[in-house]
Amino acid sequence: MNCQKAVSVFLAGFAVLFGIQAHSAEAAESGPRIKLEKVAYDFGEVAPRSRHECEFAFENVGDEVLKIEDITGTCGCTPFELEKREYAPGEGGALRVRYNSARTERQERHRIYLTTNDPANERVMLTVLGKVVQTVAHEPKRLNLVLSEENAGAGPITISSGDDQPFSIKRITSTGNSITADIDSSEKAESFVIEPKVNMERLRRASSGTIRITVDHPEASEISIPFETLARFEINPPSVNLMNAEKGKAVEREIWVLNNYEEPFEVEEVSSQNNKLELISKEQVGNRYKLIVRITPPEDAEGVMFSDIMTIKIADDDDPMDVRIRGFFARN
Repeated sequence: MNCQKAVSVFLAGFAVLFGIQAHSAEAAESGPRIKLEKVAYDFGEVAPRSRHECEFAFENVGDEVLKIEDITGTCGCTPFELEKREYAPGEGGALRVRYNSARTERQERHRIYLTTNDPANERVMLTVLGKVVQTVAHEPKRLNLVLSEENAGAGPITISSGDDQPFSIKRITSTGNSITADIDSSEKAESFVIEPKVNMERLRRASSGTIRITVDHPEASEISIPFETLARFEINPPSVNLMNAEKGKAVEREIWVLNNYEEPFEVEEVSSQNNKLELISKEQVGNRYKLIVRITPPEDAEGVMFSDIMTIKIADDDDPMDVRIRGFFARN
C-alpha cells in the first residue's frame, strides 16, 4: 500500500511537472512571433557603383497576427520593399533589399531595422555587408600635385582590368575642369596609359578634387582618382581663438606665413574685416613672415563671443588668405 501510494505521488508530481512544461512551451509561442531565416547578408566582393538585391525571409510562428510597424535604414543606399505589413499565424513574407555599392574601395556595413509587435523582438536589426573592390584598377591611387613643376608634376595614369575583360574609356572629367586627357573612346583594351594635362590656372582655383574616368567595363562604370595640390602659402595658426577674453583689453598673437615652395615673397597688406585687430609688426625670416597682431575685444560687445577676419594679401598673388579670429568672454 505504501509502495502504491509512493508511485501515485510520483506520477502526480510528474504530471504536474509535465503540465508546467507544456504550459511554458505553449506560452513561448503565444502572441505574434517573428522568425527570420537570416539577419545578415554578405555580398562579398562587389564592383563600385554596382546594384545588388537580397531577401530577408521571415515567418510568423506565433498564434496572433504579426505586424511590421516600421522599417528604417541607416542610409539611402539600401532601399527596401515589403509587400504588406500584417501576417497571420503560420504566414511568411520577405523583405526585399537593394544594395547600391559605393563608388570607392571600402568595406561597407548597412543596417535596416524592423519594428514589430512581437514582444520578444520589438526591434529587429538586419545587416547588409559588401566589400567594394575595383574591378578596373588604377595607379597611382591619388595624384599629389605641386604648382612649381611642369604639368603640376602629374605623371601617367595606368588603368587596367583585373579580370582580363577589355573595356573602353568613354569620358574624363575633373573638379574645376583643371585636369583633362586625350582619349579614343572607340579603342578597347585590357589596359590604358593616360597622360593627364593640367591647366595650371584652373588648378589654382580648384586645388583639390577628383578625376572621374567613365568606362564601359561590364563590372565597372566609373573610376575616381582624388587629387590634391600643395598650397603655395600656409598660415600657422590657420585660426585664432581667445579664451577668457576681457572687453577692451587687447592681446597680442604671433601668426606665421610660410611659402611651401621656398620662393621669395612679400606680405603686402594685412586688413581686418571688423576692425578688431591691427598689425603691430612684420618680420621676414627665411621663406617665412612673422606677423604680430593686436586683437582688442570690443567694449560694447553683446553675447558671449566676438569675431573678426584678418585678411593677408601677398604681393603678386591674386588669392588673399583669411584667418578667422574668435574671442570668448570670461564668465563672471
